[in-house]
Amino acid sequence: MSRYKPDLATVQINPAGANAWVLLYVFKIGSVEQLKAHVFSGNDKGRCLEIHMSRLGATLEQREAWFRSFRGITVSDEIE
Repeated sequence: MSRYKPDLATVQINPAGANAWVLLYVFKIGSVEQLKAHVFSGNDKGRCLEIHMSRLGATLEQREAWFRSFRGITVSDEIE
């Protein structure tokens, strides 16, 4: 988050599934809004994962749908 420095009052941190959390916020570049999502997951075996996604040019309806789409994420820790 230090890279983008979002307004902390707008940052949402939500459980996204059994083993994941999602951090959501809007990043403004001039007049353009970029939606940001970071999915975090880890296990007790010393493994962790961060996935960063972004989207530009969303309408209000698309923004709300995009933020909702991160509910129920499942991250598998099965690595062979």
